[in-house]
Amino acid sequence: MVDWARPPQPPTSIVPTLVYLLVGFYIITFATISYLEHESFNTNAFDLGNMDQAVWNTANGRWFEFTNWEGGHSRLAAHVEPILLPISLLYGIVSSPKTLLVIQSIVMSLGALPAFWLARKKLANDFAAVTFASAYLLAPELEAANLSDFHPVSLSAAFLLFAFYFIVQRRFALFSSFAVLAMATKEEIPLVIL
Repeated sequence: MVDWARPPQPPTSIVPTLVYLLVGFYIITFATISYLEHESFNTNAFDLGNMDQAVWNTANGRWFEFTNWEGGHSRLAAHVEPILLPISLLYGIVSSPKTLLVIQSIVMSLGALPAFWLARKKLANDFAAVTFASAYLLAPELEAANLSDFHPVSLSAAFLLFAFYFIVQRRFALFSSFAVLAMATKEEIPLVIL
């Protein structure tokens, strides 16, 4: 039965679905490549190894400890990366350096969403906005960082885009949440937020 009192709804755009598919494709592609790089012994002990050890030790009550650096036994002696605390909780599910590689691919890919939303809001054109999301995902710097073992600061790209989107939307609680997440990735990111 047709409800004549309700005005017809405009057709919804398929472009947001396209962006979600691009994000999913990026996650599958880069998580798989990172995983295979690790499986074929093409990851490094100093980058991925000390991150894995620091996260594993944090998950087991020895916060930020690692042993493959002569400068100290705490990851905090090299960098301040409190984001490793919540990441260490995931080691309760799968305790593996591959977990770090998959997390990195997922979080980094999600930055395409606020890039799309911002462009959509400012340009008022879905197809132009998908170009910004695609440009983010295809940026050589982003892809190189994703395939260069695991570095918490790489997660800041997505967190900063979310923070910027939410400040533009004047949603200050969400802005604050993503700003804190971004600042937790490395000691110099608070200066970017300021």
